[in-house]
Amino acid sequence: MFCGIHASGYSVANGTLDNMCFVEAIGIIPHVLFLIAALPILLLGYGTVNINHSSWLHYPGHSLRWSLTVLLLFILSCEIAEGLLSDLHSTASYLQLYIPSGVTFVATLVTAVYYHNVEMSNFPKLLLLLLGYWVIAIIMRILKLWNLYVQGLNAAHLRLDLNWLIVAIYFLYICIEVNFLLQKRYAFFKESKGLDIKGDLQQQDMHFHQPYVNLLSKVTYWWMNKLMVQGYRQPISMDNLGQLPTQHKAQANLERFKNVYKKEKDRAAKEGQTPSIWKCFFKAFGLSIVYSSIFRYIGDLLGFIGPLCVAGIVKFLVEIRQGNISFHASQQVKEHYFVSLEEFMENGFILAYLLFMATLLQHTLMEMSYYLAIKEGINLKAGITGLIYEKTLRMSSWSLSNGDWSIEQIINLMSVDANQIMLFVWFCPHLWAMPVQVVIAMVMLYYQMGYPAVIGAAIIVILCPVQYLVARQMTHMQKDTMDHSEDRFKKFNEMLKGIRLLKLYSWESIFCTLVDRARNREISSMRKSSVYLVISLFLTAATPIIATVVTFSIHHYMSDEALTAGRTFATLVLFNILVVPLFNFPMVVVAMVNAIMSAKRLRPFLDIPEVDRGFYLTGEDEQEDAKDVLITLLRMSGIHMKSIKRQKSAKMVPENFVLEVTNGHFAWDLSSDAPTTTLYDINFKVPRGAMTLVIGPHDSGKTSLVNAILGEMKLLAGDVSWCLEKNRVSFHAQKGWLFNANLRDNIIFGQPFNQARYDRVISACSLQADIDILPEGDQTEIGERGIWLTPGQKRRVSVARALYYSSDIVILDDPLSFLDVHEGSHMMQEGILGMLREESRTIILVTHKLEYLKEADNILVMRDGHVTHQGTFGEITTEDPSLYQMWKNTISTQAQQEEEQRRKDQRGLEKKYLRRQATKTHHKDEEISDDDHKVHHDVVSIVDVPIKKKGQEDKDSGKGSSMSSQDLLSSPNEAEKKKMAKDLMSVPMSAYMTYLLAGGVLWVVILLLVSILKHGVMVAGDFWLADWSSLWIDGTALTEDEWHYYIYGYVGLSLSGIFMAFLASIIIVLTGVQAGKNLHKKMLRRIILAPMRWFDTTPYGRILSRFSSDTATIDQQLPTTAESLIRTFLMCTAALLVNAIVTPYFLIPAAVILFGFYLLQKFFIQSSRELQHLDILTKSPVLYHFSETLRGLSTVRAYRDEKRFQQKLNDQIDQNTLAFLFLNTANRWLGVRLDYLGAFVVLWAAMCSLTAAVYSDIPVGLVGLALTYALMVSTYLNWGVRNIADIEMQMDAVHMVSTFSEMPIEPYRKDEGNVEPHREWPGHGEIVLENLSTRYAPDLPAVLREVDLRIKPGEKVGICGKTGSGKSSLSMALFRMIDNFQGKIVIDGIDIADVPLNTLRSRLTIIPQDPILFSGTIRFNLDPAGQYNDKELWDAVEIAQLKPLVVSFPEGLDTAVREGGSNFSIGQRQLFCLARAFVRKSRVLVMDEATALVDMETEAMLHRVVKNSFTNCTVITIAHRVPNILECDRVLVFGGGRIVENNKPSVLLEQEDSIFTSMVKANL
Repeated sequence: MFCGIHASGYSVANGTLDNMCFVEAIGIIPHVLFLIAALPILLLGYGTVNINHSSWLHYPGHSLRWSLTVLLLFILSCEIAEGLLSDLHSTASYLQLYIPSGVTFVATLVTAVYYHNVEMSNFPKLLLLLLGYWVIAIIMRILKLWNLYVQGLNAAHLRLDLNWLIVAIYFLYICIEVNFLLQKRYAFFKESKGLDIKGDLQQQDMHFHQPYVNLLSKVTYWWMNKLMVQGYRQPISMDNLGQLPTQHKAQANLERFKNVYKKEKDRAAKEGQTPSIWKCFFKAFGLSIVYSSIFRYIGDLLGFIGPLCVAGIVKFLVEIRQGNISFHASQQVKEHYFVSLEEFMENGFILAYLLFMATLLQHTLMEMSYYLAIKEGINLKAGITGLIYEKTLRMSSWSLSNGDWSIEQIINLMSVDANQIMLFVWFCPHLWAMPVQVVIAMVMLYYQMGYPAVIGAAIIVILCPVQYLVARQMTHMQKDTMDHSEDRFKKFNEMLKGIRLLKLYSWESIFCTLVDRARNREISSMRKSSVYLVISLFLTAATPIIATVVTFSIHHYMSDEALTAGRTFATLVLFNILVVPLFNFPMVVVAMVNAIMSAKRLRPFLDIPEVDRGFYLTGEDEQEDAKDVLITLLRMSGIHMKSIKRQKSAKMVPENFVLEVTNGHFAWDLSSDAPTTTLYDINFKVPRGAMTLVIGPHDSGKTSLVNAILGEMKLLAGDVSWCLEKNRVSFHAQKGWLFNANLRDNIIFGQPFNQARYDRVISACSLQADIDILPEGDQTEIGERGIWLTPGQKRRVSVARALYYSSDIVILDDPLSFLDVHEGSHMMQEGILGMLREESRTIILVTHKLEYLKEADNILVMRDGHVTHQGTFGEITTEDPSLYQMWKNTISTQAQQEEEQRRKDQRGLEKKYLRRQATKTHHKDEEISDDDHKVHHDVVSIVDVPIKKKGQEDKDSGKGSSMSSQDLLSSPNEAEKKKMAKDLMSVPMSAYMTYLLAGGVLWVVILLLVSILKHGVMVAGDFWLADWSSLWIDGTALTEDEWHYYIYGYVGLSLSGIFMAFLASIIIVLTGVQAGKNLHKKMLRRIILAPMRWFDTTPYGRILSRFSSDTATIDQQLPTTAESLIRTFLMCTAALLVNAIVTPYFLIPAAVILFGFYLLQKFFIQSSRELQHLDILTKSPVLYHFSETLRGLSTVRAYRDEKRFQQKLNDQIDQNTLAFLFLNTANRWLGVRLDYLGAFVVLWAAMCSLTAAVYSDIPVGLVGLALTYALMVSTYLNWGVRNIADIEMQMDAVHMVSTFSEMPIEPYRKDEGNVEPHREWPGHGEIVLENLSTRYAPDLPAVLREVDLRIKPGEKVGICGKTGSGKSSLSMALFRMIDNFQGKIVIDGIDIADVPLNTLRSRLTIIPQDPILFSGTIRFNLDPAGQYNDKELWDAVEIAQLKPLVVSFPEGLDTAVREGGSNFSIGQRQLFCLARAFVRKSRVLVMDEATALVDMETEAMLHRVVKNSFTNCTVITIAHRVPNILECDRVLVFGGGRIVENNKPSVLLEQEDSIFTSMVKANL
């Protein structure tokens, strides 16, 4: 019955408002009417959708409305609970106490759905229904309040309090509706105001909806469901992520930070202070950090509701057991009973519900805190990165070249330091909240247990600094490990570069041993570091156990209060809460210190001087347009900025000139007040449409002059004036600069593509032959991540860029260097004198080629930083005849040098080099450059970036192409893109088995057993504690024997758990180290024995990745991830088992919850894996673009292309930010759902335990135990799923390493029939080829075809032929480097196929084309195996004409050799290779184009030494220049893989029609 069983319930004799049932009945009417009106509107979908995406349009008061709705629903649920509880205490059943609240609850839910649909349809007039509803509802509530007062209720009654809260919320609803009506005038006004739709909302491809969805979707990340489902079904690409919202874009963040930094600089300058970069950080990005901190504070405070509720629930059960709870009214108002707030809060079921709601709200706020902090951190990083790059574009080249700032330092600012600051921003909310959390926990512990709890907490506090010290020591040890890791990687990298030489000399095992030794040092350091990791893991696991043991042990002596179950388990929960902030403290402090140091490094960089290029940035300045667009975009996002002034105009120059310099004095050093003058008294004009040649001796200032007019130098005095119109410049720097893109993009450089113009430029720069060799033509990637070009090729591409660019002025700084005569002459005639002059472009050409002086319209002669002569050729020769005579002599000398150069056929050498590079581009994969390994350890996330030390920019390069960072993002077609993504992300189960086997199956089994035993002991200890605390229910004190029994048992179990935790930590760490060691060892052994063809076809960077990033992942990340996964899995299992033991009914909802967990982890892991990979992929282009810009800074500025390059960086940052934001949001999506699952676990555990305890004799202590474990479930569920995702990503490294460990190897020994020749073999050097056919791989055609040849002992044979004729293949066949699939080679009567490879290669000697030296000493490079004594080594050095050089070093043979032999010239390196060959004293010597890279003098010396020192040896010389083999006993001419001519040189030369004769003539 609605009004109870008494008839008086319906009576209104005393007045309508006095009848409670009547008031409740009429109070339902407005809710029912609203439902009747609203439901048809919702079902019919009334209204028109005017926007593209649902939930994007927010009416005023949107967030407040949703917050009030959630609060109102909670209050109504409490009102329902209060009604049910009051009904239990009443004399009869009164539905009126809770049914009206239930109807109101349903109506409130419908109002939320109704409002959401109104926003979606953008039909605000429908809100009039809500306005009317709120008005009527508040009137009804006021009537209800009147009735409650009439009934005699006061503030002590919960029902009255709840009604006042509901009235207040209804009033706020009315205010929101009226405010919206007055603002937009959507009704009752003649003119309505439209709603502003933000610009981002108009973009169909903007898929990151978090800033724009409604509050409910925002806090639950509901909008991410679509992407998570898509990621589960198919790979996610960057196209699926769409565009980034404007507020997160790099340009917007750059402007925010830059404007604040400028104001701070101005303020500091006025006050004479140093600008605070931290103020700038928090002024620009601090608001979100404040919100994040507030959410964190509230979330942490809500966390303390858990122990209070646990204590209250246990107390409620104890009261029931003791019969202290009465369901009879202690105070009745008429026939109805209304519970007080105190009675409401003492009910165990109510506390369980409040605990559930508190857990939901706590985790919602915590996830919002994480999201805001991480989001603002990535925004800050984008702003810092953009500011550093913008500063870089304005910094002086002097700062780079003079060593003030190296390229590596600047890149580290952007990658490492910006990342450290970002990490600290993430930790900021923790930093503020930790002290408050610790203080509250200490106070509550004292409240629960008194001083014993304070002592236990003090132990945790004391161990916190210990944990910090351990963390610091572990950091130091990790740095030491990184040093050893870099040393190991350097040795492997060096071995990989010289792998061909190692195989030819059979030195694989020697260098493999060197890498092994470095690896052993690395492993030793890792083991030392693992000691501290073990201590850290042990302290984390043992500290709460120690604290509880101490607390409960001394409680008996210090307190007279009973150790009740409520007090016991509330204390356990508080200890678990207290441990988290204290053990996060070291991590937060380390992040703070690192961020402070990073900010200190950043500030001086932002203060370095900038180039003043005001005179150069004139004319067609398009930057203002870009600023206008930016301002518009920012305003659309609510961000405003002041307009930026234009550059001031330049001085006028005469009409027929493009440039005039008057009394110019220039210096490079911008920071000095009195810099050294580099150029002085510079006066000249550049005529329009003419060619101006700048000449002069070395170091005369020619390049400085070019940089001065481009604004790269400091103008000390004088004027530099450019014309105001038609002043666009294209520029070729002295060192040709390429950026990482395909060859065509390097040439067109952002210009529109014109096929005819492009073809002409390609022809003029002689690039077509190079393009034909490249595997993908002009679409082949070049630069650091692709094909590495020779200096000459780089110059021709750079000049082609200058020619193609639609400029008015072309500045070419020494473009003809490194080009052979044919190429240089062709480029000059077809490109510079042809194309540029036809287009009437102004040319400024710096050159040493004086033969082109007569072609010039204007000549500038420089000497000692001064222009000594200016004018035409005739004017200058008339003015200074001696200068003319010097020019004539120089031209004559250059002609002779060019004649010699023609013989070198440098063009053929470049083609051959390019072919070798091109063979490595057929298989693409991720690549890192030579120095990437160092950066991998410096950057938090694994990033592939080429950072080279100063002075090595052009010396070290990754060879071959591989899949660059963008390949997956811009695959040719969608099918290929999906296939690549699937291949990259799939990890087979065999990878897990490989890792387990590498770590040792026995140890893995022991680890699992110990971990299970550890958690079993810990659970047993908690059960013991539950049983102990349950004995206090009846108030009887324990006897001394009973107390000893329980305390000793608990201490014993706790100590056993501590010991097991320590043992498990040791096993997991050592097993991880052993697994990494075994995997690396197996991979190294396999790779070193791989055939040369594998190295030629496998991208260089792919191999390096296996030994750098993948090895680091296996060594450093996998063990800790595996430990965390095992721990979280066992803790979740323990929580479920404990609750199942307490009440088996818990298993029913637990099964549903576990199924939900399974679905969530399936969706999340697949999508998270894809997003993590996209995050990694999009990091690399940012770093590469930064590195490229630094190396081509002057070129970018000369083209006035800073805006485009800044935009390119912004786009790349935006790509990475987009991937990272989605990844962060995906983590929050998972976190919220798992937290909600955990909250339901808590609710069900509480309800099941309470029900079982009320209606059975379950010990009260077990209920507290069940709740304690249930409260930990959400945390461990979160970590468990993330650990699964992480371990799958990290197992990809194991899969890659294991793949390399299973590759085929060379046949070093046959299964049977091996011949081990005698020690002196070959003793004569006779070589016989019988019907020999060879190929580089079974799927490739033969390169030698049916060759028959006999070389006599001691014979000197020269081999020549065109490129690809097979001459070098013969040398490779002798060493069995390629497949001799037909015929045989017999040396001194033994078939080399029967000789073990190590023996064969150690008995033959070769001097290869590339003069390779290894880091170490001269002695090591001559004799790495240590087989020869000093006399033999000195003899070899003397024969190679190197003794004077080596003697000049104090260390002699022990003189250090840098990596690659960089401290020696190419000629000296080749002579060392000759000495190395002589040391071996082999009877067979092969010279494979050994003089291709040396000058004429060194070449002559090499041949002279070989002739005199190898008289008794069989010498095979593969000719680079045909005249070099004229003195050989016999000449072989190869063609098409066959010997086409075979005779003495003199005989062949007598034959006019012989190929050899024609080749000799061509080289003379």
